Amino acid sequence: MKRTNRIITHVIRIITLMACTLMLFGCSLGISGNERVVHAPEPATLEIEGSYSYLSVVPLEGTVEISESDYKSLTAYFDTKEARVGSETVKSPEYKVKLVNVFDFLLNRYRLNPSRLNLKDGEMEVYDISTENKSFYQVFSLEKDMIGIIQGKNFIKLVRSGDAVPTTEKSSGAAPEMDMAFDSSSKVISYQPKAGVLIGLKSERTKDEGTAYRTLWIYSNGEFQDAYEVRDILFPRKEFMLLSVQRYIEENKVFESLLIKPAGRQVITENELGTPVVTAERFIDVGFVGNDYIGITQGTSISKADMSLPYQKILAVDNYTEYRGVNITEIAGEEGMEALKSSYESESIRDSSLETKGGSIGNLSESLAMERRNGHWVLTARLNSVREPAKDYKDITVSLIPPAKLVTYDELQVSWSRIKEMVPEAKDVINAPGNAFVIVRTPRYLIMFMYDENMNLSVRPAMTIAVDEDEEIIMAEWARGDFVDRWTETASSAGVKVHPEVSVKDN
Repeated sequence: MKRTNRIITHVIRIITLMACTLMLFGCSLGISGNERVVHAPEPATLEIEGSYSYLSVVPLEGTVEISESDYKSLTAYFDTKEARVGSETVKSPEYKVKLVNVFDFLLNRYRLNPSRLNLKDGEMEVYDISTENKSFYQVFSLEKDMIGIIQGKNFIKLVRSGDAVPTTEKSSGAAPEMDMAFDSSSKVISYQPKAGVLIGLKSERTKDEGTAYRTLWIYSNGEFQDAYEVRDILFPRKEFMLLSVQRYIEENKVFESLLIKPAGRQVITENELGTPVVTAERFIDVGFVGNDYIGITQGTSISKADMSLPYQKILAVDNYTEYRGVNITEIAGEEGMEALKSSYESESIRDSSLETKGGSIGNLSESLAMERRNGHWVLTARLNSVREPAKDYKDITVSLIPPAKLVTYDELQVSWSRIKEMVPEAKDVINAPGNAFVIVRTPRYLIMFMYDENMNLSVRPAMTIAVDEDEEIIMAEWARGDFVDRWTETASSAGVKVHPEVSVKDN
């Protein structure tokens, strides 16, 4: 009996020891959810481990010519003890690995078109490399033995050349430039403490009153911050303009028309009312406002589910009364059309129902809109079903950075992840040119955080302004330097002063 007890005790000890070993092994891999973390110097599998040499380079902006001779000597090496790209090296790196969709990741994170980089749609592994809490590079595992990195404003492909230990000699290839896309704090930028922004807001449509619009002018002169509110949408061109949606009811039919006029003008002529003849019931919502283009949705009926309108288009301000949607080639050239085709093909693979809707690229190319997502403007196209266009439609994200014709400034110096750390309920963020401040949108507030001259972002809000949860940002037009005083004068004469809250309450 004693012998049997000793055997049972021995077996229990072995099982306990094995369980502990398995737990320790799992911890050494740092496995958590869908993200795998490889810590040095524990013996864990690193799929990209080894040496790499230059394969090709693609510019990320426009048609800039690149001298490949500057990159042909570029090499890279990765293991759990060291990571090197060109002449840049970090010791004891940490690798965080995540599986992402190529199309969605490059568009949302870097606002890049995968087809421009000759990448196939699908999934890929992305390695975030860091050391001592500082970002180094992000490596894309593209195909077998092929990786990609972004250095400066170029996308570089490298191919595996072996598993040899890296040489200690410095590469004579590309200049040792840290990738600015991953560590925005390292950017060389000019600090300008004086800046302001006109933020256009659209409320949710109501059945009886339609949609309401207003503009907030929020600014900092370097010493203090202030804000004004203007009814309708105040936006700058050669002179300040006011955009509104005029509502008429004739014979129990609702007719809505766009009206754009110089700010401050009291007299409205018949021509300024757009199309005066009421031929059918029509509703209009404004979803985007820029200097030269505005985005609208329209229809003769309103969705009972979400009060939305079925047709969308972007209009040129100069001839907005024609209500003719511009073609994507008018604002983004042939590159825009290629991006639209590629985006449609990628979406068709993921959503087979697109083919059943019918339609054509020609119709899609004139059914455009601009939306806010994670601190940036994103271009979309709407595919309306041939059978029931007013009821059945699908929005497709176009993998293209909105051109300067649509948005003159849309930069974000602080990462979206950093914003979410500061304000977990953040829905959007806009960054002042010159980095005077950022404004974070939460469900109920616009919160201003200031930068200092060393580009450190304060964690204490400088100003908070209450907004309705159903309000949507449809415009962000910036001024800096001496223009701030001129814009303040216009906003103060056209609107009323806002009394912001001094603390982030209930947020």
